Amino acid sequence: MEGRPHALIDEQIGCDVIEIYGGNPRELTSVVGPYAQRVEVSGETLFCYPEQVRLQLRGRTGLRLLQRPPNLEDVFLRLTGREMKD
Repeated sequence: MEGRPHALIDEQIGCDVIEIYGGNPRELTSVVGPYAQRVEVSGETLFCYPEQVRLQLRGRTGLRLLQRPPNLEDVFLRLTGREMKD
C-alpha cells in the first residue's frame, strides 16, 4: 500500500484499538467478537476494534486493557496478518 500514514490508518483501521493482556486470547475472542468491528490475536495479546468491548469485559479479573489510537503497526498487522519481527 502507498499513501500518507494518517490516510492509511484511517482507511484500514478507522477507530481506536483496545489491546487486552491476560487470560486466554482465543477464549476472549468469543466473548468480545460479537461486539467488536474486528478482533485479531497476536501472540498473547488480543486486539479489538471497539466500542462495546469494554462493557463485555467489565467485572473480569486478571485482564489489563489499553485503549489507544491506531498506528502504522495496526495497518501492517491488518494487511499481512503477521507480527512485526525485529
